[in-house]
Amino acid sequence: QIASAAEEQSLVTADINGNTESVREVSDQMTHEAQLAAEEAQEVHRLMTELGREISRFKL
Repeated sequence: QIASAAEEQSLVTADINGNTESVREVSDQMTHEAQLAAEEAQEVHRLMTELGREISRFKL
């Protein structure tokens, strides 16, 4: 009975470790995606600023 409980505990521990690793991988991917989104937002801001300068050159 002790051996069975120890084996079950070992399996649960391995399962928890696997789940923890999965969470870490998803977290890393989300961090990467957030960094890409921030870079894209900076580029959009740069383009909007440039567009604003170009538009301001026109007179009605």
